Amino acid sequence: MRSITGGLGSRRAKLGAAAALALAQLLATTADAQPGGAPSVDAGRDAYLAAEFEDAARRFEAVLRSPAASGPDLAEAHRYLAALRSMLGSPADAQAHIAMAVALNPDAVAPEGAPSEVEEAFAEARARGERATLSITSADPLESGARATVTATLRPALPPLATLDLDCTSGEARATERGAAPSLSVTLELRGDEARCEARALTDAGAAALAASWEQAVLGSADVAGGDDGPIVAGVLGGVAGALAVAGAVVLIAVLTSGGGGDQATLDAPTVVGW
Repeated sequence: MRSITGGLGSRRAKLGAAAALALAQLLATTADAQPGGAPSVDAGRDAYLAAEFEDAARRFEAVLRSPAASGPDLAEAHRYLAALRSMLGSPADAQAHIAMAVALNPDAVAPEGAPSEVEEAFAEARARGERATLSITSADPLESGARATVTATLRPALPPLATLDLDCTSGEARATERGAAPSLSVTLELRGDEARCEARALTDAGAAALAASWEQAVLGSADVAGGDDGPIVAGVLGGVAGALAVAGAVVLIAVLTSGGGGDQATLDAPTVVGW
């Protein structure tokens, strides 16, 4: 009987230790996550500032793999990974992260403490002005009862943003498509007073790194019987930024960015092209 009791006590002790370990791991995972469930950029930054570089790289890579990551978070993850990959002996990966960081945030700089060659590479990338833009266009006349081809285009083509999502509506008509970047089109029946489209450039994990929105009046509909085809304000998903739509031309370019070198997310001014 003593041996049986002793065996049960030993098992209970082992189970208690295993439960404590599992709880500790769960708490650590929760601490690394933002309230929405996405891996935290702050956790990666804290590890970087503590010179725990391999841990920092792991945390920032987790941000890139998260479908819930925001545009500013993705830009920050690429910015830090550029320095981390250089310090950990992967210069080619560092260059790829620099290109993505500057594409998402044209003011991005190397993180504090980065090697001088990384600082120089960031400066060269900023000078080239390789900012990523997502635009929506329609070359067809927007006339009631007709069909219009609407196209979303990502420039430049960026391998980490391999997928585009385009969703357009006009009255009860809807056309949606998801496909390979850098260009994606849908054909929309014009049944309502206006046509609206939203586009997103997605990471492999499905996070929206860039978003654009387009809105245009439809000629011949009740609200524009007089042929008024003036500009209409268009807003980015979530109200992030906006631009003007002019006669069905290129409408909106929206880039979700993080501030250069700082901890605060910032927004670039909207850009109107295709006048």
